[in-house]
Amino acid sequence: DARAVAAARIGLILSSIYTASSQKLLEGLEREFQKPVVAQNTSLELRYWVAKAYLEEQPDLQAARQAWNQVVEIARRLGRREWESRASGHLGIFLWVIDIDSAGATRRVGQALVDAFNNNDLSAQVWFQANVGHVMCLMKRYEAAMNFYQKALTSANLDKKCPFPLDVYLGKARGLVQMGKPTHAVSLID
Repeated sequence: DARAVAAARIGLILSSIYTASSQKLLEGLEREFQKPVVAQNTSLELRYWVAKAYLEEQPDLQAARQAWNQVVEIARRLGRREWESRASGHLGIFLWVIDIDSAGATRRVGQALVDAFNNNDLSAQVWFQANVGHVMCLMKRYEAAMNFYQKALTSANLDKKCPFPLDVYLGKARGLVQMGKPTHAVSLID
């Protein structure tokens, strides 16, 4: 089944996000996208753009933004509301980080988080709550950040398929150090 093989290859590429070079992974992803089975299947195309968006976030935020915009468009066409909402939330994070548009970002990320709760999408809840915590730390709103990190950890504990939420713990520890509580951060990391 060429479709299942292509989906598995795209998933394998994305699963290597923290263990391989983003550039090599993006090159492999592009090779998959050139295959007719991917280009002719909208569900696989959505999977490709999601993987591309995640992989581009480290080397090129503008390219990641373009990819998330593609995810929104394709998800809308397919009626995949959960991916439309996730992509919109990612674009909201970019409004904070790139455009410094806190009002627009708050609306988009807030709506994505509400959608994640309404859809019981625990992994999206963890991701958005952790990233709001990161942004709150950047804004030096540490108490609010700690609340979001704690909510992310609660969501992660409820999700039986959730991998260990390392990013949440690291963000919370960073925030504790910035708050002048390094011993609390060390205890958390331990």
